[in-house]
Amino acid sequence: MLSRTEAAKRKQRQAAIGRLTIPRLLDSTDPDVSIVYVARQRILVNTTLVKDLRRDNTGTYVLRTTDGREHPVGRAYKDNLKVIASMPKISRSQ
Repeated sequence: MLSRTEAAKRKQRQAAIGRLTIPRLLDSTDPDVSIVYVARQRILVNTTLVKDLRRDNTGTYVLRTTDGREHPVGRAYKDNLKVIASMPKISRSQ
């Protein structure tokens, strides 16, 4: 069981993490882990988990992760896909 002091410190750390902005969070991560911001409310934390990248019939890019989830990419974040597209591991279908 945590002491009151330890519990208070943990709560402060959790509150500080909750106040981080997305760009600050991206800057503070391990440089060996590639994080890509693909939409206003979506982040892919590990780009090695991207299975494929494709465009649907409306022209929207869609990322599919190894767990089968699909994540539409916002127009403002298309440039961030260059990191993923340059990776030799994933398939790129159009």
